[in-house]
Amino acid sequence: MIPSCHVARAGPAAELGRSAAEAGYKMISGGFRPEQWRAIRAVWLILLVVFIVPWILIGAGLIWVGILDLVRASQLGELWFCLPVGVLILGILGYVLYSGLYRTPRRTILEFRYADGKLEYRTHETVEIRARPTSEIREVRAMGGAKGRTRNYFIRFQDGECVLLNVCTQNADVLVQELQRQLQESVKNGIA
Repeated sequence: MIPSCHVARAGPAAELGRSAAEAGYKMISGGFRPEQWRAIRAVWLILLVVFIVPWILIGAGLIWVGILDLVRASQLGELWFCLPVGVLILGILGYVLYSGLYRTPRRTILEFRYADGKLEYRTHETVEIRARPTSEIREVRAMGGAKGRTRNYFIRFQDGECVLLNVCTQNADVLVQELQRQLQESVKNGIA
């Protein structure tokens, strides 16, 4: 059950929340706390050092051996195949680092407000608050992490834009329940 007014923090959102409650419609707001960013960055740094740096060294070594074989074919034998394998390994690692360190954080919702069928949110990509009606939402689903736990909620809009809502964000579960309810109602009514 969604409370009639649930405001997670003080400031302009709280003032908006009081006026929303007085008007009689639902208001949900939340924000990603900075201490969670530090914890996520620490986890990424540990993963980077423990798992990714050795693979970078392996990929670079394979490329080096492949190039040496092409330059001095008589000395090393048939080791030219190390070059494409090393490029493939570094390409995959580059994509993982790009999506994990750049793309995902830029699409993660930093703060949001939801009231009367309108979702307002801010990400690193959209520096200003962006307002979208819930009728534009096409998909709301959980993205799993290790051991079946939910890590993020994936929200896709009609125009193809996608944003991520971290489960650690204040009131994320309440917002996702409300958005899924709205989406089910629109599907049932034939709007979506």
